[in-house]
Amino acid sequence: MPAPIPWSGLEGPCATAWWWPEATEQMQRHTNHFLVTILGGDIEPIERRVVLTRAVREGVRGTDAVGVYWGEGTLVHEPDHFARMAKSVSVDDIPGPLWIDVRVEPNADGSHRCFTTGLAPLGFMEIEVRKSGLQPSELFEFVGDSACYIVNRRMQIPDGDTMGRTATEKYKVRHGESMFDRPTVMQLVME
Repeated sequence: MPAPIPWSGLEGPCATAWWWPEATEQMQRHTNHFLVTILGGDIEPIERRVVLTRAVREGVRGTDAVGVYWGEGTLVHEPDHFARMAKSVSVDDIPGPLWIDVRVEPNADGSHRCFTTGLAPLGFMEIEVRKSGLQPSELFEFVGDSACYIVNRRMQIPDGDTMGRTATEKYKVRHGESMFDRPTVMQLVME
Protein backbone atom coordinates (compact mmCIF):
# COMPACT_ATOMS: atom_id res chain seq x y z
CA MET A 1 0.00 0.00 0.00
CA PRO A 2 1.53 3.33 -0.97
CA ALA A 3 0.53 5.00 2.30
CA PRO A 4 1.27 4.56 6.02
CA ILE A 5 -1.06 2.79 8.42
CA PRO A 6 -3.10 5.57 10.05
CA TRP A 7 -1.32 6.68 13.21
CA SER A 8 -4.56 6.43 15.17
CA GLY A 9 -4.32 2.63 14.78
CA LEU A 10 -0.65 2.43 15.79
CA GLU A 11 -0.33 5.02 18.54
CA GLY A 12 -1.71 2.82 21.35
CA PRO A 13 0.21 -0.33 20.39
CA CYS A 14 3.44 1.68 20.06
CA ALA A 15 2.92 3.43 23.40
CA THR A 16 2.46 0.12 25.23
CA ALA A 17 5.27 -1.82 23.48
CA TRP A 18 7.61 -1.91 26.50
CA TRP A 19 9.70 -4.62 24.74
CA TRP A 20 10.51 -2.13 21.97
CA PRO A 21 11.20 1.32 23.44
CA GLU A 22 11.82 2.83 20.00
CA ALA A 23 8.45 1.66 18.61
CA THR A 24 6.85 5.10 18.38
CA GLU A 25 9.90 6.70 16.79
CA GLN A 26 10.38 3.85 14.30
CA MET A 27 6.75 3.30 13.36
CA GLN A 28 6.15 7.03 12.77
CA ARG A 29 8.77 6.84 10.02
CA HIS A 30 6.92 4.37 7.82
CA THR A 31 5.53 5.64 4.53
CA ASN A 32 4.16 2.41 3.01
CA HIS A 33 2.86 -0.89 4.29
CA PHE A 34 1.87 -4.28 3.05
CA LEU A 35 -0.90 -6.55 4.23
CA VAL A 36 -0.40 -10.26 4.66
CA THR A 37 -3.50 -12.40 4.99
CA ILE A 38 -4.91 -15.80 4.14
CA LEU A 39 -8.30 -15.72 2.48
CA GLY A 40 -10.63 -18.70 2.38
CA GLY A 41 -9.80 -22.30 3.01
CA ASP A 42 -10.51 -24.50 5.97
CA ILE A 43 -7.24 -24.16 7.86
CA GLU A 44 -7.89 -24.04 11.62
CA PRO A 45 -7.18 -20.68 13.31
CA ILE A 46 -3.87 -21.58 14.94
CA GLU A 47 -2.40 -23.26 11.86
CA ARG A 48 -3.56 -20.27 9.79
CA ARG A 49 -1.59 -17.90 12.04
CA VAL A 50 1.48 -20.15 11.94
CA VAL A 51 1.46 -19.92 8.14
CA LEU A 52 0.84 -16.18 8.33
CA THR A 53 3.67 -15.69 10.84
CA ARG A 54 6.08 -17.57 8.59
CA ALA A 55 5.01 -15.47 5.60
CA VAL A 56 5.52 -12.22 7.53
CA ARG A 57 8.90 -13.47 8.75
CA GLU A 58 10.03 -14.06 5.19
CA GLY A 59 8.51 -10.77 4.08
CA VAL A 60 10.49 -8.63 6.52
CA ARG A 61 13.79 -10.48 6.36
CA GLY A 62 16.35 -8.53 4.39
CA THR A 63 14.08 -5.52 3.86
CA ASP A 64 14.07 -2.02 5.25
CA ALA A 65 10.79 -2.62 7.11
CA VAL A 66 10.59 -0.46 10.22
CA GLY A 67 8.09 -2.63 12.08
CA VAL A 68 5.48 -5.37 12.14
CA TYR A 69 1.94 -4.63 13.27
CA TRP A 70 0.00 -7.73 14.39
CA GLY A 71 -3.50 -6.29 14.31
CA GLU A 72 -5.35 -9.15 16.03
CA GLY A 73 -3.25 -8.68 19.14
CA THR A 74 -2.79 -4.91 18.75
CA LEU A 75 0.97 -5.46 18.94
CA VAL A 76 3.95 -3.92 17.18
CA HIS A 77 7.32 -5.60 16.83
CA GLU A 78 10.78 -4.70 15.67
CA PRO A 79 11.28 -6.70 12.42
CA ASP A 80 14.44 -8.60 13.41
CA HIS A 81 12.92 -9.52 16.77
CA PHE A 82 9.76 -10.73 15.03
CA ALA A 83 11.82 -12.83 12.59
CA ARG A 84 13.86 -14.41 15.42
CA MET A 85 10.78 -15.29 17.49
CA ALA A 86 8.89 -16.55 14.43
CA LYS A 87 11.69 -18.93 13.51
CA SER A 88 10.47 -21.67 15.86
CA VAL A 89 6.71 -21.14 15.50
CA SER A 90 4.62 -24.31 15.27
CA VAL A 91 1.02 -25.32 15.90
CA ASP A 92 2.09 -26.89 19.21
CA ASP A 93 4.37 -24.04 20.33
CA ILE A 94 2.77 -20.72 19.50
CA PRO A 95 4.74 -17.47 19.71
CA GLY A 96 2.52 -15.95 22.40
CA PRO A 97 4.34 -12.61 22.62
CA LEU A 98 3.98 -12.15 18.84
CA TRP A 99 0.24 -12.84 18.73
CA ILE A 100 -1.19 -12.08 22.18
CA ASP A 101 -0.95 -8.76 23.93
CA VAL A 102 -0.86 -8.96 27.74
CA ARG A 103 -1.36 -5.60 29.41
CA VAL A 104 -0.96 -4.86 33.09
CA GLU A 105 -2.33 -1.58 34.42
CA PRO A 106 -2.47 -0.09 37.92
CA ASN A 107 -5.72 0.24 39.83
CA ALA A 108 -6.36 3.24 42.10
CA ASP A 109 -5.92 1.09 45.24
CA GLY A 110 -2.37 -0.02 44.36
CA SER A 111 -3.41 -3.40 42.96
CA HIS A 112 -3.16 -4.19 39.25
CA ARG A 113 -5.48 -5.40 36.53
CA CYS A 114 -4.50 -7.39 33.47
CA PHE A 115 -6.09 -8.37 30.17
CA THR A 116 -5.21 -10.09 26.92
CA THR A 117 -5.97 -9.22 23.32
CA GLY A 118 -5.43 -11.81 20.61
CA LEU A 119 -6.87 -15.01 22.10
CA ALA A 120 -10.34 -14.60 20.56
CA PRO A 121 -9.11 -14.86 16.93
CA LEU A 122 -7.47 -18.15 17.93
CA GLY A 123 -10.80 -19.49 19.19
CA PHE A 124 -10.38 -18.88 22.93
CA MET A 125 -11.80 -16.45 25.46
CA GLU A 126 -9.67 -13.45 26.32
CA ILE A 127 -8.28 -13.47 29.88
CA GLU A 128 -8.98 -10.65 32.32
CA VAL A 129 -7.93 -10.04 35.90
CA ARG A 130 -9.76 -7.12 37.52
CA LYS A 131 -7.62 -6.98 40.64
CA SER A 132 -4.42 -8.70 41.71
CA GLY A 133 -1.84 -8.17 44.42
CA LEU A 134 0.89 -9.83 42.34
CA GLN A 135 3.77 -7.66 41.20
CA PRO A 136 3.18 -6.37 37.63
CA SER A 137 5.94 -8.53 36.12
CA GLU A 138 4.67 -11.63 37.91
CA LEU A 139 1.07 -10.95 36.82
CA PHE A 140 2.22 -10.37 33.23
CA GLU A 141 4.17 -13.62 33.20
CA PHE A 142 1.37 -15.64 34.81
CA VAL A 143 -1.31 -14.42 32.39
CA GLY A 144 0.99 -14.70 29.35
CA ASP A 145 2.08 -18.22 30.27
CA SER A 146 -1.55 -19.18 30.96
CA ALA A 147 -2.62 -17.88 27.53
CA CYS A 148 0.08 -19.92 25.77
CA TYR A 149 -0.78 -23.00 27.83
CA ILE A 150 -4.46 -22.73 26.88
CA VAL A 151 -3.71 -22.29 23.17
CA ASN A 152 -0.97 -24.93 22.95
CA ARG A 153 -3.21 -27.49 24.67
CA ARG A 154 -6.36 -26.35 22.80
CA MET A 155 -8.34 -26.18 26.03
CA GLN A 156 -11.10 -24.00 27.35
CA ILE A 157 -10.96 -23.67 31.13
CA PRO A 158 -14.50 -24.30 32.41
CA ASP A 159 -16.35 -21.76 34.52
CA GLY A 160 -15.75 -22.54 38.19
CA ASP A 161 -12.42 -24.37 37.69
CA THR A 162 -9.16 -23.06 39.09
CA MET A 163 -5.78 -22.20 37.62
CA GLY A 164 -2.39 -21.81 39.23
CA ARG A 165 1.32 -22.41 38.86
CA THR A 166 1.54 -24.87 41.72
CA ALA A 167 -0.71 -27.43 43.38
CA THR A 168 -1.52 -24.95 46.13
CA GLU A 169 -1.95 -21.79 44.04
CA LYS A 170 -5.55 -21.73 42.86
CA TYR A 171 -7.28 -18.82 41.20
CA LYS A 172 -10.98 -19.20 40.44
CA VAL A 173 -12.01 -19.01 36.78
CA ARG A 174 -15.26 -17.24 35.98
CA HIS A 175 -16.75 -16.77 32.53
CA GLY A 176 -18.31 -13.36 32.55
CA GLU A 177 -18.68 -9.84 31.30
CA SER A 178 -15.57 -8.08 30.11
CA MET A 179 -14.17 -4.87 31.55
CA PHE A 180 -14.41 -3.60 27.96
CA ASP A 181 -16.88 -3.81 25.12
CA ARG A 182 -16.14 -7.36 24.00
CA PRO A 183 -17.67 -10.85 24.31
CA THR A 184 -17.60 -13.06 27.39
CA VAL A 185 -14.12 -13.44 28.85
CA MET A 186 -12.35 -15.80 31.21
CA GLN A 187 -11.94 -13.84 34.43
CA LEU A 188 -9.28 -14.93 36.90
CA VAL A 189 -10.31 -14.02 40.44
CA MET A 190 -7.03 -13.11 42.13
CA GLU A 191 -8.24 -10.98 45.04
